[in-house]
Amino acid sequence: MLFSRLIFIIMVIGSLSTSGQYNHNLVPNYSFETHLSCKPEIISTAVPWQSPTSLKNYSAEYANSCDTNKCCGVPVNVNGFNYQMARTGEAYVGLYFMFEFGWNVRNYAQVKLNDSLVAGKCYYTEFFVVLTDDGEFGVNNIGLLFSKTAVHQPGQGHVIIANPQILNFGNPVIKDTMNWTKVSGIFTAQGGEKYITIGNFKSDSNTDTIHTNFPIAGHAGGYFLDDVSVVPVDSMKIKAEAGRDTSISLGDTVFIGTILGGQINTSWYNSMGQLIASNVPGLKVSPNQTTFYVLVQNFCGRLRRDTITVFVNTLPLSLLNLSAKKEADNVMLSWKTANEENTSHFIIQRSTNSISYTNVGRVQAAGNSNTVQSYTYVDAAILSVNRQLSTANSIYYRLQMVDKDGKFNYSPIEKIRLTNTERLKVFPNPAKDKVYVVGTGITSILLSDLSGRALISQQLSSVATAVFNVSELCKGVYVLQVTNDKGKLECRKVVVGW
Repeated sequence: MLFSRLIFIIMVIGSLSTSGQYNHNLVPNYSFETHLSCKPEIISTAVPWQSPTSLKNYSAEYANSCDTNKCCGVPVNVNGFNYQMARTGEAYVGLYFMFEFGWNVRNYAQVKLNDSLVAGKCYYTEFFVVLTDDGEFGVNNIGLLFSKTAVHQPGQGHVIIANPQILNFGNPVIKDTMNWTKVSGIFTAQGGEKYITIGNFKSDSNTDTIHTNFPIAGHAGGYFLDDVSVVPVDSMKIKAEAGRDTSISLGDTVFIGTILGGQINTSWYNSMGQLIASNVPGLKVSPNQTTFYVLVQNFCGRLRRDTITVFVNTLPLSLLNLSAKKEADNVMLSWKTANEENTSHFIIQRSTNSISYTNVGRVQAAGNSNTVQSYTYVDAAILSVNRQLSTANSIYYRLQMVDKDGKFNYSPIEKIRLTNTERLKVFPNPAKDKVYVVGTGITSILLSDLSGRALISQQLSSVATAVFNVSELCKGVYVLQVTNDKGKLECRKVVVGW
């Protein structure tokens, strides 16, 4: 049957864990680690999770690392067309949030909570999804439904029509096939809610789609699901998030706040103390002068505040870009401007917390020019001579752009990660010919197919960039292994031919 070929599976990597990522998490088997069988089964193998349908072909599915089948193994599944590591632990669930246009076919993940929710109490809820490689498109309407009793799926795995309480703000299409995307929100319980169900509760005609891949296993919007949490707000530390200070040009618009969803009381005020928005965690603003905003959030009676400043560039100068790049113990900053008029100079500022900045350098401006001007500044050897910076997780840079009459404005902030959390970059992905790998101290790269057969291998001398050609490879998903001069091995999937 068609649905038996469209298998979205759990993948398993690492040691078994049964504790939640939050204290007081009400979700049992939150990352699907506990299982009844090593063979690929429907989601009910990950006890006590279930699908709200009695039809096996329409059930969410499960697999684990002890299954070596190419169909259902780890990290390869769906007959070799998917490669995805679990976010944590050793397992995750596969769901399709939409299958074919007009069919209104879905599958869902459902579980009974460890305890019923209390009326009037607030609960922080989150789960993580990543788009599969073999589906054709990404979708929105990825949500979580609270209910007092278990909901059931009608007919041949058809959509459950409902209004999920947890959706990301703005309900965007999630299209990332590389990184796990968090869906989160605050829910105020009516009392007695005992079940959660995750999936798409809207019809095809009410679901937005974005084409992302050539359809390998079917015309579907498939996602993997991991790390589900429902936590009482009064048992955790939670803060308001207005966002980081930012800079825009006069007439531009910027989004401030977060995409936190659910039922939450919020108030936004401008620098004049005027209320400008309510009951939204984020909004778009277009100030005509530098303005700070105050966010007040009420988490079930617990008030939290945060501020953000939007700097508006009103100088006769256009900043085209600003970039900061780590090179050994140095940081190279580069930027370009256009339409300089009476511009005096640039002051380079550095911070370890993105709040308090120190002047570290000065670059003279061209002054008056109607052409594009390029500038650079090297913050030299800062990581070896400055103990505070060498132990920081990140450092931040910004430009103070000064006019000849003393007026000044700030650039957007550039962040440099200094710890091992700095991500390896592999692009373009998908690729048709050349693939670039950017990191720190790269000593070797190895590209293999999903059966483990080595196809491309390079030994390097601690470089920051490597490149290899994939134009002669067959269309498909491949595994890239990158080793650096500290012996750290990182894996990425590379999609070729689309």
